[in-house]
Amino acid sequence: MPLPPRTPPGSLAALLAILLLCIGPEIRADTEGDRIYDQAVAAFESGRNEEALAGFRELQATGVDDPAIDFNLGAIHYRLADHEQAVAAFSRAARDPRLTAVAAYNAALSAWQLKDRRLAADWLKRARDASPEAGLRELIDELGRTMAENHASRPGGLAYASIGYDSNVTLRADDETLAETGKGDTWLELYGDFDYAPRLLNQAGLSLRGSAWLLAHQDLHEYDTALFRLGAMHSRHFGAWRVDGELQVERTLADGSGLTSGHALRLEASRSFRPEHVLRLMVETGRTRESNARFAYLTGSHHAFELESTWQIRATRLRGFYRYENNDRNDLREPVFISVSPRRHEIGGDVRFRLAGGNVISTGLRYRRSHYADPGELTDGSAMRRKDHRLRLFLRLSRSIGRDRELALQLQRTLNHSNVPAYDYRQGGVSLGLLLSW
Repeated sequence: MPLPPRTPPGSLAALLAILLLCIGPEIRADTEGDRIYDQAVAAFESGRNEEALAGFRELQATGVDDPAIDFNLGAIHYRLADHEQAVAAFSRAARDPRLTAVAAYNAALSAWQLKDRRLAADWLKRARDASPEAGLRELIDELGRTMAENHASRPGGLAYASIGYDSNVTLRADDETLAETGKGDTWLELYGDFDYAPRLLNQAGLSLRGSAWLLAHQDLHEYDTALFRLGAMHSRHFGAWRVDGELQVERTLADGSGLTSGHALRLEASRSFRPEHVLRLMVETGRTRESNARFAYLTGSHHAFELESTWQIRATRLRGFYRYENNDRNDLREPVFISVSPRRHEIGGDVRFRLAGGNVISTGLRYRRSHYADPGELTDGSAMRRKDHRLRLFLRLSRSIGRDRELALQLQRTLNHSNVPAYDYRQGGVSLGLLLSW
């Protein structure tokens, strides 16, 4: 039976350095719950964080479903630098109106530690909207100023480097328009992105975003690929919805020579219907042109729509999505006509479990159906409209190795079935990478 929460002390729980005060449910004396709670509080106050964490979880296991316990768990996760679980715990605590303001503030602070500016801004807005007491409002305003100043003063971003093996190499820039090689190879991948809002742009709600991706193979250099993107993004809130609009330009290279260049306009709207549930909608339209005559068939337009729903349930994140793409390209006409203008429907889902010690396991499944716009010519002189069904499974194990650093091992398997036998393929891969963020 749930127990009523104790009213939190007058000086509510959070400083920028984060001092999180333990609050807890009112439990009758001489009960087993009272003993567990007192031991957990004593462990928290003595800095024995793992012991305190185990104690509050044990209390929940006895049937105590109380936002105040979630608040305490958030405080401990923050101390342990497990900021993702801290956000999840504070979001559960925010369901109690008496804790909404302070829990939302602490969720914002935890999200800021994760360098998730969008999530931090959303939780900070919720903290302001919850009518906090004067002392907490000052802290909320101070955190808002700190976030704005830090965002404007230097770029944030991440860098990723990985090595791996692919059993069936494809041209990654547009890997479903051409047949695969039927050969395996090792590769090196480098990726980096940044998000920067100089003061004048930040005041207008604008930021600059860019990324670079390089893929180099040991032997199959004709499949080496580089992709560069640069764009400007504008963010606004419309009621409970956050809307981001981004205009970007991109250029792709294959084997050191031009492949394609283009531009795209992307609109994304997201909303938290519950603290643990986020819905995201995305639409995109763009135009691509060839940078080399040999790739003239890729010139054309593309449009996409995506719907994504994400749930955070304690240490587990569930995500499901649907995506539609419509590509209208020039198509390949020599030596025979081949359509490279697919219409695609894709559904998928993944689940991520956060384990003790900073370990995370993720697994997911994707199914995609591609129907090409026009019949293509086959070697026997007949024509057939290509239809592909692709199934992809991945398993990823990652481990935090310090602040802002993560090691990741990933296994992936892809099966593609096509009514045109030349496009049937199987592909497997393994990679090991290092992620740095700032």
